[in-house]
Amino acid sequence: MGRAVGFVSSLGGPKATRDSYGRMMVALLRSMVDKLQGLSAPFVIMHAGLTAEEKKRLTDAYEYVEFHKVDLERYRQHGKLNPMYWLLEAYNPKHNLDKAIVLGADMLCTGSTDRIIYQDLGPIACWREKQRACWNTGCTVIQKSLITDEIFEALLAYDDKGQFGHDQACVNGLFAGRIFTLPENVQEFVDESTKPGGCMWLHFIHKPFAEGGLKKNSPAAIALLKSYMRELWWECE
Repeated sequence: MGRAVGFVSSLGGPKATRDSYGRMMVALLRSMVDKLQGLSAPFVIMHAGLTAEEKKRLTDAYEYVEFHKVDLERYRQHGKLNPMYWLLEAYNPKHNLDKAIVLGADMLCTGSTDRIIYQDLGPIACWREKQRACWNTGCTVIQKSLITDEIFEALLAYDDKGQFGHDQACVNGLFAGRIFTLPENVQEFVDESTKPGGCMWLHFIHKPFAEGGLKKNSPAAIALLKSYMRELWWECE
C-alpha cells in the first residue's frame, strides 16, 4: 500500500548551485515545520550526489527528509540534463506515493496546506501563470492515477524545446487541457511589493543570491526568508 502523501523536490547542479538552493530548501523545510504543526509526511529530495554536510543541513531542518538518487542515464537518454527535470520523479511509482506534492526549492510555506493534502483536486493541479499563460509547476499536486511508469516515461520522452522550460514544459505539453486549477491563494510569486500572508506558498522567482536579486524581492519577503534561513543566510554585501 502506498504512502498517503509525500512532498517531492530536487537539488542538483554544481556545488555552488546546490549551496544556494540548498540554503533556500532549508528555509522551506523550516517554514513547513513552523506552519504545519505535527507534519510527518516524507519530503523526498531527488539528487545525483549530495555531501554528508548537505544532507545533514536538510535533515536537521526536517527529520522526515528522504534522499533518492536519480537514474541519470535514463534522463540523458532523453536529452534532459538539467536537474530541474528531476521533479518529474514525482510521477515515478517507485517512490510509493498515493499523492505527490511537488515543490521547488525556492519556496516558503506561509499557511496551512490542508486544502491540497486532503481535498481531491483532480489527477493533476497547478497554478496558472497570468503573464505567460502557462501552468506553473512550483507547486503541483499529483494523484496516484498519474503516478505510473507509462506517464513517467512519456514525460521523459516529451519534446519540450522552445516551451516553458524543463519539467514545467513537459507537464504543460503532455497534460494540455487536462490540468486542474489549484485552490485560490495557494501560490504567489514574490516581487518588490509582496506582503507575506494570505497564501500557502511564496515562490521566489527572483533569487536573492543572484546579482540584483535582493532588489527584486520585497523587504518583508526577504526578512521572512532570512528568519527561516538564519545562520545559513549568505553574505550579500
